[in-house]
Amino acid sequence: MTEIVVSPLDDIEPFLADWRLMYELNPAASFFLSPAWRRAWLEGQAPGATMYAVRGHEAGRLVLLGAFGAPAPRPLIGPSSARLSEFGVDAFDSIYVEDNDFLTAPDAPEDARDRALAAVIDAVGAEEIVLRNSAPSLSEAAARTAETLGWRRTVLRSQPVFAVDLAAARSAGAGALDKTSGALKTKINRAQRRYEERGPVELRVARSELDRAGIWRTLVDLHQEGWRRRDEAGAFANRAFVAFHERLQRLAPDATQLLEVRVGGEPIGCLYNFLHQGRVLNYQSGFRFEDDNQLTPGLLTHALAAQHYLEAGYDSYDLLAGDAEYKRRLADETGRLSTIVLEKRDGVRANLRRALKGLRRAVRPT
Repeated sequence: MTEIVVSPLDDIEPFLADWRLMYELNPAASFFLSPAWRRAWLEGQAPGATMYAVRGHEAGRLVLLGAFGAPAPRPLIGPSSARLSEFGVDAFDSIYVEDNDFLTAPDAPEDARDRALAAVIDAVGAEEIVLRNSAPSLSEAAARTAETLGWRRTVLRSQPVFAVDLAAARSAGAGALDKTSGALKTKINRAQRRYEERGPVELRVARSELDRAGIWRTLVDLHQEGWRRRDEAGAFANRAFVAFHERLQRLAPDATQLLEVRVGGEPIGCLYNFLHQGRVLNYQSGFRFEDDNQLTPGLLTHALAAQHYLEAGYDSYDLLAGDAEYKRRLADETGRLSTIVLEKRDGVRANLRRALKGLRRAVRPT
């Protein structure tokens, strides 16, 4: 039986040392569970955040690790909450972890995650557990835990995950996007011809620190300008988000890659990608949009990048989670990630919250 210990995470170094050793034993672990991601996250801990380490042992051997944030509950009726791989502070949680899960040994018992969730509830007195973008293994454990404890399980959001199978295209002797529709290929080819009227279309990968810094600045500027056109703040308006990704690039320079497409020497698109176990994960982007709708900088940049990575020997070009039209047009759906909340059904504050919700519904105008 897995013995679970939940303790305050006051010193991150011993925790990260354990994390690194276990990660090396699990070749299938996600990039979002990598030691570099975990360190970049914990080193940017939100002020005032209360953190807990979760360790699971089987016969004295470490088989499970996780970290939870336990933000202070809202006054009077707010639930006591615990959030896996998050601090519980929106600005600092905007780094948007995917494939969220405990880190487990390959031979960890099937119920190790179940026991860990139950132990966290007991240790921190949680009335609510939040699991953002849960990997399937964590989603299944959450469902079992809710049933065992008699808690309410709510799926707040379920998102498809998309990827281009570069290995299959390579085996077939095809291009990266040969499986896409004829209409999409025509659109991309037309955009490339229109851009070529201005000068050569070139794809450039950052090879030096100077290149990296330059493409990063361009990406941020293009991304923010694209969101300003929609009268919205972009991701890079958040200082905690920017600081996290600058730390991550310093910690994992070989696993974080910046790529730029230029036309006549001027950038039209930049991508920020993660390289992991033969996969390319496109995490963020910035494009130079124009009024001419035949110029599609995003589609062209992704198309050139996918072909570049196919020729470089990568197996997959992942567009990650999110039901965006361009992802459906370029790639295949390969799975889903769910954001799940487990909520205690009884207790004074839970009952009061439900009563207030009922009152609001009763007085809502019809």
